[in-house]
Amino acid sequence: MISAALIEKYGKTIYIDRTEPGKFVDGFWVDGEVFSAPITAVCQPLSGRELEALPELENVKKTRKFYFINDVNYHLGRDPIDGDVVIEDGEKYKIQGVEKHTHPRNEVLPHTKAVGIMFSEAGDC
Repeated sequence: MISAALIEKYGKTIYIDRTEPGKFVDGFWVDGEVFSAPITAVCQPLSGRELEALPELENVKKTRKFYFINDVNYHLGRDPIDGDVVIEDGEKYKIQGVEKHTHPRNEVLPHTKAVGIMFSEAGDC
């Protein structure tokens, strides 16, 4: 398991694109705006066991796991607007699953592990 201290020490700066919730304005729906924020994360490839646990057709795409100190939003479906998008070295990954890690005695600072699946803007989401 990776700790928050290791994330701070060995992490690199990547970016998260997050879409704010939409709202009704004068009776019309207005989509939320997308903003990009830098974040520190440790980025690694998925293990064989983690790849096997992915849904069919997702396990053949390029995947990464990210360890963050911050929380991230994950995709509930195929719509890229319902979760965060991680941008690492120019490649975009939709966050597919999130695990929050805490230690009962607080010896390890809380951190989040997220699985990202690469997608393209051409509708590969």
